[in-house]
Amino acid sequence: MRGEKSSLKIRVRYPYYTVNVKKGYYMDSIQLLKISEEVKKVPGVLEALIAMGTDTNKELLKMLGFSYEDLNVTPNDLIIAIGAESEDALKNAVNTAERLLEEGIGETREYYADLDTALSKNPDISIALISIPGQYVKDVAMKLIDRGINLHIFSDNVPINDEIEIKKRALEKNVLVLGPGAGTVIIKGVGLGFADKVNVGSVGIVAASGTGLQEVSSLLSEIGIGISYGLGVGGNDVKNAIGGIMTIKALEFLQNDDDTKVLALISKVPDRETEEKILNYIYNNVSKPIIINFLGGHARESAKGNVYFTYTLHQTILKIAKVISENKYVEARNKYLLSFDELIRLADELKRELSSSQRFVRGLFTGGSFVNETLVILRELVNDLYSNAPIEGVAELKNPFKSIANSIIDLGDEVFTRGRPHPMIDPTIRVNRLLEEANYDDVAVILMDFVLGYGSHDDPVGAHADAIKHIMESSKGKKVIIAHVCGTSEDPQNVVEQVNKLRSLGVIVMPTNALAAFLAGLIVTNKSIEKLKYVYDGLIEV
Repeated sequence: MRGEKSSLKIRVRYPYYTVNVKKGYYMDSIQLLKISEEVKKVPGVLEALIAMGTDTNKELLKMLGFSYEDLNVTPNDLIIAIGAESEDALKNAVNTAERLLEEGIGETREYYADLDTALSKNPDISIALISIPGQYVKDVAMKLIDRGINLHIFSDNVPINDEIEIKKRALEKNVLVLGPGAGTVIIKGVGLGFADKVNVGSVGIVAASGTGLQEVSSLLSEIGIGISYGLGVGGNDVKNAIGGIMTIKALEFLQNDDDTKVLALISKVPDRETEEKILNYIYNNVSKPIIINFLGGHARESAKGNVYFTYTLHQTILKIAKVISENKYVEARNKYLLSFDELIRLADELKRELSSSQRFVRGLFTGGSFVNETLVILRELVNDLYSNAPIEGVAELKNPFKSIANSIIDLGDEVFTRGRPHPMIDPTIRVNRLLEEANYDDVAVILMDFVLGYGSHDDPVGAHADAIKHIMESSKGKKVIIAHVCGTSEDPQNVVEQVNKLRSLGVIVMPTNALAAFLAGLIVTNKSIEKLKYVYDGLIEV
C-alpha cells in the first residue's frame, strides 16, 4: 500500500510499505534474523524487519522509519515490516517472508526429538551446550549433570535459585558448569558460543566476562601466546548468591592441568564476600602464576609472589606476556602500546578539526566487558559520565535509548536484546543508534567495538560501512569515530581485513579497547597533563 494511505497511522520513508502483525506467532530470533536478511535480498526491497513485538523491536521499527501510533502488538506477536520501491517488489517480499516463515530456513545438521535420544546416539559426549529459554534450563541441566557431562549454559535469564541448584549438583558430581550467561568458552582451540580462532598454548583463563575473555585470548594469540582453556563462568557466579562456586572449580581445574602454565582470572568486580572467598582460594591453592583483573575494582596489593593484579584488560595482556618471557613482553608492547606522547599528539591532531561546542563522547558497544573497561578509564578523564551498565563513580543512564553528556551504552544489555539477536550477530540496532548519535552537534567522539569470531556477524564493519560513510560526508570529517577490533587473523572475518576497512572509511583504529577509550578521553578532557600522565601510568602502562 502507498505510505500516505495507511489506516494504521504509520509515518514511513518508503514509497511502498507494509506493517503486518501475526498474533500469537513465535519464532526464534536467529531464524527471524535470517528471514529478514533473505527478504532484504528481494529486488526492490529497501528495508525489512521480521521480528517479535518486543519493546526493543518496536523501538527499532521507529529507527527504521516505520513509526506507528496505533499498532496493537505484544511481545507474543510477530511483526512483518517491509519497505520497497515498487508495489511488485513489496508483493514479492511479503510472499517471500510468508514462505520462509512457513518453511523455515533449512540447516544441514542432525536434530533429535529428545535429550535421551541425542545421548544414546552420542555416548562419548563430555560437554553439552544449552541455549534455550532460561526457565527451562534447570531440568535439562540436571539430567546432563547426573550423567557426568560438563555444561556450557549459553542461556541467560536463568532464575538465580535454579543456578544455585545446578552448580551445587555439579559440585557433587564433579563436573564443570560454565554459565549461565557464558557467552564464550574455549577448549583446546575449539570455541563455543562467541569465540575467536586462537592458538592452543599454555595460558588458561577463567572469566566472568565474555568479551573480556575474547579480548585477552585473541590479542595474546596474535603474538603467538596460545590458550589452553578459556572457561566462561557467567556474571552471576561472582555474586554472593552463587559465591564463586564455578570460578573456584575452574581455577582448580586449570591448576591441575599439566598443559596450563599461566592462569588469568577476568571478571567484573565480584561482590565483596565472594571476592575474598575467591582470593583466599587462590592464595592457598594456586601455585602457578596468575594475573587477576577485576574490571572497575579498587587498588589491591598482592599477598603472594605468584599473584598479580591489573586494572584493565590491556594491562592483563601485557602482564601475561611479561610473566611468560621478556621477549613476549617486548613483542606485546610493540604491537599493543602507544606511548603517552604519541597519544597526546594524536589527540591534538584530531581536536583541531572540532568546534568548541563538541564536548562529549558517546560509546556504542556490543561487548559488556568493553563497556566496563571504557568506564574504568573515562571516569578518570571526564565529568558527567553515564551508562546503562554503570560502575562505581559513573551515573546510571535512566533511559538507555537516549544518551546524555558522556554516555557509554551496552547494546548487549537485555533491554536491547529481548526478542532479537545480540548486536554482535545483528548490528541493525547499533547502526541506527550510530546515525542518531552523530546528529548531535555537541558530540565530538563516537567509540565503538567490533567483535569478530565464530557466532558474530560475518562482516561487522561492512554492516556499518554505509552509516559511517554518511556520517563522515555529512559532518565533513568533523566527527571522530574511534574503534577497536577484537579478533584474530584466523577468524572468519579476519582482523586485518576488518581494521583496513575501518581505516579506509576514516575511522581511527586502536590496537586495544583501553587505548581507544583513553584516546577518546584525551580529546574531550580538561584535565591537566600531569593528571593525564598519572592515569596513563596507572591504567595503561605495565
